Amino acid sequence: VLAENSVNTITCTAATESMAINGASGFSSGGPSLIIEGNGTLNLKGNSHAIWVWENIIIQDAVKLHAEASGDACICNNNRNGAFTIKEDAVVEIIGRDYAIGYSNNNENSPIIQGGTLIMTANTSVFRSAPNLEENTKWQIFVGANESEATRWNGITELDSEDYKYAKLESDGNKI
Repeated sequence: VLAENSVNTITCTAATESMAINGASGFSSGGPSLIIEGNGTLNLKGNSHAIWVWENIIIQDAVKLHAEASGDACICNNNRNGAFTIKEDAVVEIIGRDYAIGYSNNNENSPIIQGGTLIMTANTSVFRSAPNLEENTKWQIFVGANESEATRWNGITELDSEDYKYAKLESDGNKI
Protein backbone atom coordinates (compact mmCIF):
# COMPACT_ATOMS: atom_id res chain seq x y z
CA VAL A 1 0.00 0.00 0.00
CA LEU A 2 1.48 3.32 -1.09
CA ALA A 3 0.86 6.13 1.40
CA GLU A 4 -0.79 9.29 0.12
CA ASN A 5 1.66 11.56 -1.74
CA SER A 6 4.56 9.19 -1.08
CA VAL A 7 7.22 8.58 -3.73
CA ASN A 8 8.83 5.14 -3.62
CA THR A 9 11.62 3.94 -5.89
CA ILE A 10 13.05 0.46 -6.45
CA THR A 11 15.98 0.17 -8.86
CA CYS A 12 17.88 -3.00 -9.69
CA THR A 13 20.49 -2.71 -12.42
CA ALA A 14 22.56 -5.89 -12.05
CA ALA A 15 23.99 -7.07 -15.37
CA THR A 16 21.63 -10.05 -15.78
CA GLU A 17 18.25 -11.15 -14.46
CA SER A 18 17.68 -8.01 -12.43
CA MET A 19 14.11 -7.14 -11.53
CA ALA A 20 12.80 -4.38 -9.28
CA ILE A 21 10.15 -6.84 -8.02
CA ASN A 22 11.34 -10.40 -8.55
CA GLY A 23 9.42 -13.66 -8.86
CA ALA A 24 12.00 -15.38 -6.71
CA SER A 25 11.46 -12.98 -3.82
CA GLY A 26 8.37 -14.45 -2.22
CA PHE A 27 6.10 -14.32 -5.27
CA SER A 28 6.48 -17.92 -6.41
CA SER A 29 4.32 -20.48 -8.19
CA GLY A 30 1.12 -20.89 -6.24
CA GLY A 31 2.07 -17.90 -4.12
CA PRO A 32 0.23 -14.63 -3.51
CA SER A 33 -0.66 -12.06 -6.11
CA LEU A 34 1.11 -8.73 -6.20
CA ILE A 35 -1.30 -5.88 -5.39
CA ILE A 36 -0.10 -2.29 -5.65
CA GLU A 37 -2.65 0.11 -4.16
CA GLY A 38 -3.02 3.41 -2.35
CA ASN A 39 -2.45 7.02 -3.37
CA GLY A 40 1.31 7.25 -3.79
CA THR A 41 3.87 6.91 -6.57
CA LEU A 42 6.01 3.85 -7.29
CA ASN A 43 8.98 4.06 -9.66
CA LEU A 44 10.46 0.72 -10.76
CA LYS A 45 13.53 0.06 -12.86
CA GLY A 46 15.01 -3.32 -13.66
CA ASN A 47 17.49 -4.60 -16.17
CA SER A 48 15.59 -7.67 -17.37
CA HIS A 49 12.07 -6.79 -16.05
CA ALA A 50 10.57 -4.20 -13.72
CA ILE A 51 7.99 -6.68 -12.33
CA TRP A 52 8.16 -10.46 -12.73
CA VAL A 53 5.85 -12.58 -10.61
CA TRP A 54 4.12 -15.95 -10.96
CA GLU A 55 0.56 -15.00 -10.17
CA ASN A 56 -1.73 -11.98 -10.64
CA ILE A 57 -0.54 -8.39 -10.74
CA ILE A 58 -3.18 -5.82 -9.72
CA ILE A 59 -2.67 -2.06 -9.77
CA GLN A 60 -5.56 -0.11 -8.26
CA ASP A 61 -6.80 2.94 -6.36
CA ALA A 62 -5.02 6.18 -7.35
CA VAL A 63 -1.53 4.64 -7.66
CA LYS A 64 0.93 6.28 -10.04
CA LEU A 65 3.30 3.62 -11.36
CA HIS A 66 6.27 4.26 -13.63
CA ALA A 67 8.08 1.07 -14.68
CA GLU A 68 10.90 0.55 -17.13
CA ALA A 69 13.21 -2.30 -18.07
CA SER A 70 15.66 -3.12 -20.82
CA GLY A 71 14.70 -6.82 -20.95
CA ASP A 72 12.22 -8.41 -23.32
CA ALA A 73 9.16 -7.32 -21.31
CA CYS A 74 8.86 -4.67 -18.63
CA ILE A 75 5.99 -6.25 -16.68
CA CYS A 76 5.20 -9.93 -16.91
CA ASN A 77 3.98 -12.95 -15.01
CA ASN A 78 5.01 -16.54 -15.53
CA ASN A 79 1.73 -18.33 -14.87
CA ARG A 80 -0.55 -19.29 -17.74
CA ASN A 81 -3.52 -18.41 -15.52
CA GLY A 82 -2.09 -15.20 -14.04
CA ALA A 83 -3.46 -11.81 -15.04
CA PHE A 84 -2.27 -8.21 -15.15
CA THR A 85 -5.10 -5.85 -14.14
CA ILE A 86 -5.32 -2.05 -13.95
CA LYS A 87 -8.41 -0.53 -12.39
CA GLU A 88 -10.00 2.47 -10.71
CA ASP A 89 -7.92 5.68 -11.04
CA ALA A 90 -4.45 4.14 -11.40
CA VAL A 91 -2.05 5.84 -13.80
CA VAL A 92 0.49 3.36 -15.18
CA GLU A 93 3.39 4.22 -17.50
CA ILE A 94 5.43 1.29 -18.81
CA ILE A 95 8.58 1.36 -20.95
CA GLY A 96 9.90 -1.97 -22.20
CA ARG A 97 12.52 -3.07 -24.72
CA ASP A 98 10.54 -5.55 -26.85
CA TYR A 99 7.15 -5.47 -25.07
CA ALA A 100 5.75 -3.19 -22.40
CA ILE A 101 3.46 -5.95 -21.04
CA GLY A 102 4.44 -9.50 -21.84
CA TYR A 103 4.50 -12.96 -20.35
CA SER A 104 7.23 -15.50 -19.75
CA ASN A 105 7.25 -18.87 -21.52
CA ASN A 106 5.26 -17.37 -24.40
CA ASN A 107 2.08 -17.31 -22.32
CA GLU A 108 -0.51 -15.15 -23.99
CA ASN A 109 -2.53 -13.78 -21.11
CA SER A 110 -4.52 -10.67 -22.00
CA PRO A 111 -4.03 -7.64 -19.76
CA ILE A 112 -7.29 -6.57 -18.13
CA ILE A 113 -7.81 -2.82 -18.25
CA GLN A 114 -10.82 -1.89 -16.14
CA GLY A 115 -10.12 1.81 -15.59
CA GLY A 116 -7.44 4.42 -15.10
CA THR A 117 -4.79 5.39 -17.63
CA LEU A 118 -2.19 3.14 -19.23
CA ILE A 119 0.69 4.59 -21.27
CA MET A 120 3.16 2.20 -22.91
CA THR A 121 6.24 2.36 -25.10
CA ALA A 122 8.21 -0.58 -26.56
CA ASN A 123 10.37 -1.42 -29.58
CA THR A 124 8.32 -4.37 -30.89
CA SER A 125 4.77 -4.00 -29.57
CA VAL A 126 3.25 -2.55 -26.43
CA PHE A 127 1.27 -5.76 -25.79
CA ARG A 128 2.38 -9.34 -26.26
CA SER A 129 -1.35 -10.20 -26.22
CA ALA A 130 -4.24 -7.85 -27.01
CA PRO A 131 -5.85 -6.26 -23.94
CA ASN A 132 -9.25 -7.00 -22.52
CA LEU A 133 -10.89 -3.59 -22.06
CA GLU A 134 -13.80 -3.02 -19.71
CA GLU A 135 -16.63 -2.88 -22.24
CA ASN A 136 -18.90 -0.65 -20.15
CA THR A 137 -16.33 2.13 -19.82
CA LYS A 138 -15.73 5.01 -22.21
CA TRP A 139 -12.16 4.83 -23.53
CA GLN A 140 -9.86 7.14 -25.40
CA ILE A 141 -7.28 5.05 -27.23
CA PHE A 142 -4.25 6.49 -28.97
CA VAL A 143 -1.91 4.16 -30.87
CA GLY A 144 1.05 4.60 -33.20
CA ALA A 145 4.75 4.24 -33.80
CA ASN A 146 5.47 6.84 -31.11
CA GLU A 147 3.66 9.44 -29.02
CA SER A 148 3.82 12.18 -31.65
CA GLU A 149 2.42 9.87 -34.36
CA ALA A 150 -0.29 8.27 -32.24
CA THR A 151 -3.80 8.77 -33.53
CA ARG A 152 -7.07 8.36 -31.72
CA TRP A 153 -8.86 5.16 -32.43
CA ASN A 154 -12.28 4.13 -31.16
CA GLY A 155 -12.21 0.36 -31.60
CA ILE A 156 -10.74 -2.60 -29.79
CA THR A 157 -9.76 -5.27 -32.33
CA GLU A 158 -6.97 -3.26 -33.95
CA LEU A 159 -5.06 -3.41 -30.69
CA ASP A 160 -4.26 -7.01 -31.70
CA SER A 161 -1.67 -5.56 -34.08
CA GLU A 162 1.98 -5.84 -33.16
CA ASP A 163 2.73 -2.65 -35.06
CA TYR A 164 1.96 -0.36 -32.14
CA LYS A 165 5.08 0.77 -30.36
CA TYR A 166 3.19 3.42 -28.37
CA ALA A 167 -0.26 3.31 -26.86
CA LYS A 168 -2.27 5.36 -24.41
CA LEU A 169 -5.55 3.99 -23.08
CA GLU A 170 -7.47 6.43 -20.95
CA SER A 171 -10.76 5.87 -19.17
CA ASP A 172 -12.85 8.93 -18.54
CA GLY A 173 -14.44 7.14 -15.59
CA ASN A 174 -17.89 7.20 -17.15
CA LYS A 175 -19.89 4.11 -17.83
CA ILE A 176 -21.72 3.72 -21.12
